Amino acid sequence: MFQSVLQALLEDKNVDAVLAVLWTAPESYEMEWMNPSEIIKEAAAKFRDNPLVSWAYGPSLEERRDIIEATGNVLMYPTPERTIRALAALWRYQQIVRGK
Repeated sequence: MFQSVLQALLEDKNVDAVLAVLWTAPESYEMEWMNPSEIIKEAAAKFRDNPLVSWAYGPSLEERRDIIEATGNVLMYPTPERTIRALAALWRYQQIVRGK
């Protein structure tokens, strides 16, 4: 479901940006069947023009950050507030570029 929702949001022309929130449980936990870091990485590669940022919490934070940020397209921020400020800065920059 995570992958389907992320893709639907990134494909929607009415969505300006996506904030992915992750619980960073190691693969040995109950989420063995899904690796959200890989899903975000694949989505970022497929939708390069859509702003996608992430915030994560949990025991495997550094490992997940390394996987996600390896794409060069997605940053993982340390707090939800910094994540939202980053999206706001992207929006302001877009307004400047468009001359608004």
